[in-house]
Amino acid sequence: MVKEVVWLKKASENFDNIIQYLITDWSALVAEDFYKSTMSIIYNLKEFPALGSVSNKSKVLRKVLISKHNYLVYRIKGDRIIIIRIIDTRKKSK
Repeated sequence: MVKEVVWLKKASENFDNIIQYLITDWSALVAEDFYKSTMSIIYNLKEFPALGSVSNKSKVLRKVLISKHNYLVYRIKGDRIIIIRIIDTRKKSK
């Protein structure tokens, strides 16, 4: 079991940007659903860190689908999960 989840700055920015996009272009309810889905995924990763599939780009990175348009990229380091990015496939990455 994972003891700690660490969000890198870029991952926090990604998450905040997606939430703002959903509130602005969709609704607060859609943003809330995304928030709950993300937190549920993180909770599950704490119990089952290898839940996500290994990334094609790096063997140390894993990814897990949050929603149809979003996935979370993370790595396992000891008893921690490091959240690297949250990718929104509808928008170009910055």
